[in-house]
Amino acid sequence: TLLSGRALLVEDNELMAMLASRTLEQFGLEVSVAENGLVGAAQARSLGFDVVLMDCQMPVMDGYEATRRIRSYEAEVHSDGIPIIALTANSLADDEQKCLDAGMSAYLKKPYTEAELYHLITKCLGPPLPVASTYCGQQCNPVPRRPTSCRANHRAYFRRPEIPRPVVRCEALFQVRCCFGR
Repeated sequence: TLLSGRALLVEDNELMAMLASRTLEQFGLEVSVAENGLVGAAQARSLGFDVVLMDCQMPVMDGYEATRRIRSYEAEVHSDGIPIIALTANSLADDEQKCLDAGMSAYLKKPYTEAELYHLITKCLGPPLPVASTYCGQQCNPVPRRPTSCRANHRAYFRRPEIPRPVVRCEALFQVRCCFGR
Protein backbone atom coordinates (compact mmCIF):
# COMPACT_ATOMS: atom_id res chain seq x y z
CA THR A 1 0.00 0.00 0.00
CA LEU A 2 1.39 3.40 -0.96
CA LEU A 3 1.90 6.15 1.56
CA SER A 4 1.39 9.81 0.81
CA GLY A 5 3.07 12.89 2.14
CA ARG A 6 6.35 14.74 2.11
CA ALA A 7 9.52 13.39 3.67
CA LEU A 8 12.72 15.27 4.46
CA LEU A 9 15.81 13.06 4.42
CA VAL A 10 18.75 14.64 6.25
CA GLU A 11 21.80 12.58 5.28
CA ASP A 12 25.39 13.62 4.50
CA ASN A 13 26.42 10.41 2.71
CA GLU A 14 25.41 10.73 -0.96
CA LEU A 15 25.06 7.00 -1.55
CA MET A 16 22.92 6.49 1.56
CA ALA A 17 20.83 9.53 0.60
CA MET A 18 20.26 8.18 -2.89
CA LEU A 19 19.27 4.70 -1.66
CA ALA A 20 16.98 5.99 1.10
CA SER A 21 15.43 8.56 -1.23
CA ARG A 22 14.58 5.91 -3.83
CA THR A 23 13.10 3.68 -1.14
CA LEU A 24 10.94 6.50 0.23
CA GLU A 25 9.75 7.37 -3.27
CA GLN A 26 8.80 3.71 -3.82
CA PHE A 27 6.71 4.00 -0.65
CA GLY A 28 4.83 6.86 -2.34
CA LEU A 29 6.43 9.78 -0.48
CA GLU A 30 7.67 12.99 -2.06
CA VAL A 31 11.29 13.31 -0.88
CA SER A 32 13.61 16.26 -0.32
CA VAL A 33 17.22 15.73 0.74
CA ALA A 34 19.33 17.96 2.98
CA GLU A 35 23.07 17.33 3.21
CA ASN A 36 23.56 18.30 6.87
CA GLY A 37 21.65 19.18 10.03
CA LEU A 38 21.84 22.94 9.51
CA VAL A 39 20.20 22.75 6.08
CA GLY A 40 17.77 20.10 7.33
CA ALA A 41 16.62 22.18 10.31
CA ALA A 42 16.01 25.18 8.05
CA GLN A 43 14.04 23.11 5.52
CA ALA A 44 11.99 21.36 8.20
CA ARG A 45 10.95 24.73 9.61
CA SER A 46 9.85 26.22 6.34
CA LEU A 47 8.67 23.57 3.89
CA GLY A 48 5.93 21.64 5.71
CA PHE A 49 7.05 18.02 5.81
CA ASP A 50 5.05 15.11 7.20
CA VAL A 51 8.10 13.20 8.43
CA VAL A 52 11.84 13.82 8.83
CA LEU A 53 14.45 11.06 8.60
CA MET A 54 17.55 12.33 10.39
CA ASP A 55 21.08 10.95 10.32
CA CYS A 56 22.72 11.56 13.68
CA GLN A 57 26.40 12.00 12.78
CA MET A 58 26.92 14.72 10.16
CA PRO A 59 29.33 17.59 9.54
CA VAL A 60 28.32 21.22 10.12
CA MET A 61 25.48 20.27 12.51
CA ASP A 62 24.65 16.81 13.80
CA GLY A 63 21.16 15.33 13.88
CA TYR A 64 20.77 15.82 17.63
CA GLU A 65 21.26 19.58 17.46
CA ALA A 66 19.15 19.86 14.29
CA THR A 67 16.31 18.03 16.07
CA ARG A 68 16.59 20.32 19.11
CA ARG A 69 16.34 23.35 16.81
CA ILE A 70 13.29 21.94 15.02
CA ARG A 71 11.59 21.17 18.35
CA SER A 72 12.45 24.63 19.69
CA TYR A 73 10.92 26.26 16.64
CA GLU A 74 7.79 24.11 16.93
CA ALA A 75 7.40 25.20 20.56
CA GLU A 76 7.74 28.88 19.56
CA VAL A 77 5.01 28.67 16.94
CA HIS A 78 2.84 26.20 18.91
CA SER A 79 3.05 23.66 16.11
CA ASP A 80 2.36 19.95 16.38
CA GLY A 81 5.59 18.01 16.45
CA ILE A 82 6.62 16.57 13.12
CA PRO A 83 7.78 12.95 13.47
CA ILE A 84 11.58 12.78 13.35
CA ILE A 85 13.07 9.33 12.82
CA ALA A 86 16.72 8.85 13.75
CA LEU A 87 18.69 6.90 11.18
CA THR A 88 22.05 6.05 12.69
CA ALA A 89 24.90 3.58 12.50
CA ASN A 90 25.35 3.93 16.27
CA SER A 91 24.00 0.88 18.02
CA LEU A 92 25.09 1.24 21.62
CA ALA A 93 22.46 0.80 24.31
CA ASP A 94 22.30 4.48 25.20
CA ASP A 95 22.18 5.75 21.58
CA GLU A 96 18.44 5.24 21.28
CA GLN A 97 17.86 7.15 24.53
CA LYS A 98 20.17 9.94 23.32
CA CYS A 99 18.01 10.26 20.18
CA LEU A 100 14.79 10.34 22.19
CA ASP A 101 16.27 12.88 24.62
CA ALA A 102 17.13 15.14 21.68
CA GLY A 103 13.45 15.10 20.66
CA MET A 104 13.41 12.44 17.99
CA SER A 105 10.24 10.36 17.73
CA ALA A 106 11.78 7.02 16.77
CA TYR A 107 15.10 5.29 16.22
CA LEU A 108 16.27 2.99 13.41
CA LYS A 109 19.84 1.73 13.22
CA LYS A 110 21.67 1.25 9.93
CA PRO A 111 21.64 -0.99 8.04
CA TYR A 112 17.88 -1.33 8.05
CA THR A 113 15.48 -3.18 5.77
CA GLU A 114 12.78 -1.58 3.64
CA ALA A 115 10.17 -3.37 5.77
CA GLU A 116 11.61 -1.88 8.99
CA LEU A 117 11.62 1.61 7.49
CA TYR A 118 8.10 1.26 6.10
CA HIS A 119 6.80 -0.02 9.45
CA LEU A 120 8.38 2.88 11.34
CA ILE A 121 7.08 5.51 8.92
CA THR A 122 3.53 4.13 9.05
CA LYS A 123 3.81 4.04 12.84
CA CYS A 124 4.68 7.76 12.81
CA LEU A 125 2.29 8.88 10.04
CA GLY A 126 -0.53 6.46 10.63
CA PRO A 127 -1.71 3.82 8.17
CA PRO A 128 -2.09 4.64 4.49
CA LEU A 129 -5.42 6.21 3.68
CA PRO A 130 -7.76 4.79 1.03
CA VAL A 131 -7.44 6.36 -2.41
CA ALA A 132 -10.25 8.78 -3.40
CA SER A 133 -13.12 8.11 -1.04
CA THR A 134 -15.97 10.08 0.50
CA TYR A 135 -16.50 12.00 3.72
CA CYS A 136 -19.98 12.54 5.15
CA GLY A 137 -21.53 11.73 1.79
CA GLN A 138 -19.59 14.44 -0.05
CA GLN A 139 -17.40 13.42 -2.94
CA CYS A 140 -13.76 14.50 -2.79
CA ASN A 141 -12.73 16.99 -5.44
CA PRO A 142 -9.37 17.16 -7.22
CA VAL A 143 -7.61 20.46 -6.67
CA PRO A 144 -4.19 21.70 -7.81
CA ARG A 145 -2.59 21.58 -4.36
CA ARG A 146 0.20 19.67 -2.70
CA PRO A 147 -0.82 16.10 -1.90
CA THR A 148 -0.19 16.54 1.83
CA SER A 149 -2.92 19.14 2.31
CA CYS A 150 -5.73 16.61 2.83
CA ARG A 151 -3.79 14.53 5.36
CA ALA A 152 -2.81 17.67 7.27
CA ASN A 153 -6.41 18.97 7.19
CA HIS A 154 -7.74 15.66 8.47
CA ARG A 155 -5.19 15.50 11.27
CA ALA A 156 -6.07 19.00 12.47
CA TYR A 157 -9.81 18.50 11.98
CA PHE A 158 -10.02 15.17 13.80
CA ARG A 159 -7.97 16.38 16.77
CA ARG A 160 -10.99 18.46 17.75
CA PRO A 161 -12.82 16.48 20.47
CA GLU A 162 -16.32 17.33 19.21
CA ILE A 163 -15.69 15.71 15.80
CA PRO A 164 -16.17 11.92 15.59
CA ARG A 165 -13.60 10.01 13.55
CA PRO A 166 -15.08 8.69 10.28
CA VAL A 167 -14.51 5.16 9.11
CA VAL A 168 -13.28 6.41 5.73
CA ARG A 169 -10.99 9.39 5.24
CA CYS A 170 -9.94 11.21 2.08
CA GLU A 171 -6.61 10.44 0.48
CA ALA A 172 -4.26 13.15 -0.63
CA LEU A 173 -2.56 10.89 -3.14
CA PHE A 174 -3.02 12.07 -6.73
CA GLN A 175 -3.89 15.59 -5.53
CA VAL A 176 -7.29 14.84 -4.06
CA ARG A 177 -8.42 17.11 -1.27
CA CYS A 178 -11.45 16.68 0.93
CA CYS A 179 -14.03 19.39 0.59
CA PHE A 180 -15.35 19.47 4.18
CA GLY A 181 -15.58 22.86 5.85
CA ARG A 182 -14.00 24.79 2.98
